[in-house]
Amino acid sequence: MSEIERYFRLFALPIFFVVIGIISMTIMTSDGFRAVAVLADVVRVGFFISLGVVVGALIWMGWRLLLLWRWENGRLDGDCRNCFGSSGVLQGEKCMMCGGRVD
Repeated sequence: MSEIERYFRLFALPIFFVVIGIISMTIMTSDGFRAVAVLADVVRVGFFISLGVVVGALIWMGWRLLLLWRWENGRLDGDCRNCFGSSGVLQGEKCMMCGGRVD
């Protein structure tokens, strides 16, 4: 597996959630939604939900960065027999680092 595939596999979904959260926060802070009194509470709650999505995605991305750093330095004791990488929950039985099957 090339480095581009590895980085895409590790960071595509967290980056997607960060972008979606930032777009949602931008929409929620626009003046058009605040002008309607009925939507004021929805916008307030929606802003904090969007903020939570961004913070959660940044924590998730930080965890993936830590795993990648530990794997590159030989300190990750994962369950892959090929590269000692970690399989992760969402990847199923595939290694996040080399893309090989984890037995």
